[in-house]
Amino acid sequence: RDASTLRSRPEIAYLHPLLRAMALNHNPYVAAANPDRIAFLERIVAFNRKLTAAFSAAGVPVLAGTDAQVPGIVPGFSLHDELDALVVAGLTPMQALESATRAPCAWLGQLGNCGVVAPGARADLLLLDGNPLANISNTRQISGVIVRGKYVARAELDRRLRELKIRYEQPK
Repeated sequence: RDASTLRSRPEIAYLHPLLRAMALNHNPYVAAANPDRIAFLERIVAFNRKLTAAFSAAGVPVLAGTDAQVPGIVPGFSLHDELDALVVAGLTPMQALESATRAPCAWLGQLGNCGVVAPGARADLLLLDGNPLANISNTRQISGVIVRGKYVARAELDRRLRELKIRYEQPK
């Protein structure tokens, strides 16, 4: 609705400076914001919620995958927002989690290689401090990750984020 809401989101600091400038200063969604346009987009969101719930109830695979090139969307961070939105739309927390893990691998014909915890499968895992089945927002409580079979602790993730933020704050 306005760029100030984007500026207040901490994750915006992790967008490349050119993408951040576009999102904050040249965002076509913000530029086109007016009461009629906002009402129209709210109707689309409401319809999409109903459609998502209906698809899920009918057994249509629902796959998470935020629009990474939409101005203001910060890949990685936005996936948590999408999982929240899927639950608001009527999916269970388990269905929302599967939409970002098992279901894409199955859709790509890779189930067994990814989307499962099994010997020989791709070893990428998110380790959480909270149960996402109790509250999908607990996916934000990351204690560490396993990437390609290597453990990365929360402290290391935070260090990498600090370095990225500093690098993006430096004038070129």
